[in-house]
Amino acid sequence: MSKVMRRTKIGAAFITSLMLSLALATAASADSSTHEPFMEPGALTPPPPVEYNTMSVNQSNVYLAAIESSLFKNGTIQFTISASTNANSIVDSLGVNYTLQRWNGSAWVDNGTDAGQVNNSQIYSGNKQFSALTGYYYRGRTVHWIKKGTINEERTAYTETILR
Repeated sequence: MSKVMRRTKIGAAFITSLMLSLALATAASADSSTHEPFMEPGALTPPPPVEYNTMSVNQSNVYLAAIESSLFKNGTIQFTISASTNANSIVDSLGVNYTLQRWNGSAWVDNGTDAGQVNNSQIYSGNKQFSALTGYYYRGRTVHWIKKGTINEERTAYTETILR
């Protein structure tokens, strides 16, 4: 077999394998776009996107020292949001604005709100209960705030996501 003939066969084999690889990659990507998003058993929507959340406070805060919030299933149709706000010293008032949010498949929507506060204290800690529908993902949104004289400080935190 001549060198020209061998190069032609090698070139043809290379082009054929390249075309086959491209065809398989195109078919795989087209096939993956037709799949439904992952649904957990009992869920009415796909899960929300994973978001990074931190409960750290701004280092430039004068009084707001630490925050914490958690979401718990409570019975068959309720959630409890537990939250605390800590100050560096006794302040005029401090507290938390609580919101239970439901994932509707494309956005977080508010499902209920409540608030708690204390006056002339260094620590606020409380729990609020909310009703929920089965089959949806929920999270708690908490706004922790402190007031001392003319200084107002706040920080927003989000809890973990739970399927009800």
